[in-house]
Amino acid sequence: MVLLNPLGWLQTGRRVAVDSARFWVISLLAVPLAFFIAGQALTGVGGFIGNLVAGACLLYPFALLIRHWIHRHSGSGVPAGQVIAAVAAVGVASLVGWLGPLIDLPLPPGNLHPLALAVVFVAAAYPISFLTISWRQRCGRITPVDWALSGISLCLGIWLISQTGRYAEWIGGIDEFTLTDQVAALSYLALTLELLRRSVGAGLSLVLYSLLAYLFLGHHLPGTFGHRPFSISEFAEEMIISTSGGLFGVPLQVAASYAFLFILFGKLLEASGGGQFFFNLAASVAGRREGGVAKVAVVSSGLFGTLSGSPAADVMTTGSITIPMMKRLGYGGIFASAVEAVASTGGSLLPPVMGAAVFLMVEFSAIPYAQIAYSALAVGLFYYLSVYLQVHWRSRRLGLVGIDEDEILPVWPVLVGNWYQLIPLGVLIGLLIAGFSPAFVAAGALLTLLLCSTLGSAPITPVRLVNVCVEACCAMAPLVAAVAAAGLVIGCLNISGLAGKLATLVFTLTGDSQFASLMMAMVITLILGMGMPVVAAYALVATLVAPVLLELGLPALQAHLFLVYFSVLSAITPPVAIACFVASSIADENPMSVAWQAMRTGLVAFIIPFLFVYQPALLLQGSVLEVLVALVSTALGIWLLSLAIEGYGQRWLRLVERLLLGLVAVTALAPSLWLSAVAVASWAGFQLVRWRQSSTDRAV
Repeated sequence: MVLLNPLGWLQTGRRVAVDSARFWVISLLAVPLAFFIAGQALTGVGGFIGNLVAGACLLYPFALLIRHWIHRHSGSGVPAGQVIAAVAAVGVASLVGWLGPLIDLPLPPGNLHPLALAVVFVAAAYPISFLTISWRQRCGRITPVDWALSGISLCLGIWLISQTGRYAEWIGGIDEFTLTDQVAALSYLALTLELLRRSVGAGLSLVLYSLLAYLFLGHHLPGTFGHRPFSISEFAEEMIISTSGGLFGVPLQVAASYAFLFILFGKLLEASGGGQFFFNLAASVAGRREGGVAKVAVVSSGLFGTLSGSPAADVMTTGSITIPMMKRLGYGGIFASAVEAVASTGGSLLPPVMGAAVFLMVEFSAIPYAQIAYSALAVGLFYYLSVYLQVHWRSRRLGLVGIDEDEILPVWPVLVGNWYQLIPLGVLIGLLIAGFSPAFVAAGALLTLLLCSTLGSAPITPVRLVNVCVEACCAMAPLVAAVAAAGLVIGCLNISGLAGKLATLVFTLTGDSQFASLMMAMVITLILGMGMPVVAAYALVATLVAPVLLELGLPALQAHLFLVYFSVLSAITPPVAIACFVASSIADENPMSVAWQAMRTGLVAFIIPFLFVYQPALLLQGSVLEVLVALVSTALGIWLLSLAIEGYGQRWLRLVERLLLGLVAVTALAPSLWLSAVAVASWAGFQLVRWRQSSTDRAV
């Protein structure tokens, strides 16, 4: 079997549903982890807003108590036992936060060293991951070996937590890396490799194994790619203690401090009815138009995806509603799945939350998160404009009408009945604009969501909060292994010097051509992103490719956002298009057919990164006139290009017309004021000819 499939030993495991026994074990790890990370984000900020948000924790049990009192004689009240549990949990958390600095806790609330936070996160996340992913795809249960690996990872994690004080103040070459440290480090690295194999599979695993082989055998290579030999002890020390590259490096720190809280926020939003609210709102706005249900899929997936930040999770959440509806109203299953996959993928590129890769971009580029979100707003909206227009032209071609009036609620009743769902979004955007860290923003939005949920029909009670924490930690399982492995990759590249050597190689191949380097960066990112989480793909290219783009003179914002875009778009790029595979399973269609249709539907999205590299005004940089001209010409170009791709407007377009439309679209998208003016004039002339032709036809 190994000869027939040499990569069979890297086969992924299977996600196993959590039964009651494992639920309680996981909850004992997930709930404290969620409270700990949220507490770290909320405390230590200071200032009026920081203290106000942190102090609002005390309002949660009182909100439940008020709801219990108001609805005590109806079936929608909160049980008294859960109110008591909420009071007790908040009381204990407040006591720990107050006594922590006084009794010198080993992990005091607020301002924890990044290494310590990453260690605590992994100490809980690894055991959970081993209890949710089986050792083989064909194995549908958790075996005693999985339980043993979970226990070993927990014990090692506890030991590492006890050493964080020593590791945080480590001085290489002076502090002693003992045999116990070495055994613990190598054991944890072995657990990481196994968990990576289970959750991600061959893609990232082969990259990491290749780099490890290069690290230990590269000193035998002659010439540029050779390096000095490294000992096992030196390797283990660098991979465990270093925070610039290694297991607990930047990718894992970002997952622990930012990404986990936003994933938890998305899960809480879904549990409180936010997914249904966004669907109803999208249906109210776009459902009556041509192809209403497909446009609802685009709008609702964008609204929910910008908060969940996970293409696959967004497909499962909104696609389970929109894909069957699209098929029922006349769309083919392949097109319906492709629309949902493309729309859900774009949520990771649309502010205010975007995706976990953007949190990594903050660390790699040193650009504030609020500035990234502001700059990405226009191009994110253009992404959805292109998908919306293609759905519009396809719906007109097929003669598909909107959703029945009986199935659509008016906008005002939807907003009035769910107004409390908008408050957490307002808090999130407000804190971002105020300049707070993404971790504090996520924690503040989480707390606001908990409070606001008590105003609706699905309040987040302590029992439901436990369920959501378990779901969020289980959903993080593939991401944890991926970001840990990405840190190891960065560590191997740093200590071996391979990153600089590869940059030199790229320069040699592209001949210092910026466009050729961008094309190569796109290809490398899409290839690395196949079957790999977005965060891991971006972490790799940010280390390998970003230095090349920066040396070519690209500003950090354009260079890193370019790589983030294609890391996200790898989710809809065949042959391994994760978002398309999830959508195809809902529609019961061929995954590859869905992936190719998704590429066609999202074709403009593959052009947008090149546009904002050569036209910074699309990132809202420059004078008002420059920004305005860039926005108008790009909108026109997207409109014409989508029309040329679908080949149908008011009627079928001839091949010559489609080619001319494509040419005018490319001219409009070109980063030149004069070319944009030519495109507008050409389009006006084209419209005039069509108007005269239709007038002549009516006269005849």
